[in-house]
Amino acid sequence: MDGQHSVRGIRSLMHALAHLVRVSGFAAFCVLVQSLMHYSLTINLGLLVQHYPTGIMINISVRTY
Repeated sequence: MDGQHSVRGIRSLMHALAHLVRVSGFAAFCVLVQSLMHYSLTINLGLLVQHYPTGIMINISVRTY
């Protein structure tokens, strides 16, 4: 019973997200996700560089990608 409720909640959430994507535009959504991913990657790799020198190579490869 509880599992069914959570599944229904996830489905309604996905439906709302799909509606939001259609309204705002798929391209704008992609740009937002991409910038957020790049932002978090930059922070994580920046912390990695402080601890491991090999993090610099990973950072460069991500930026060129």
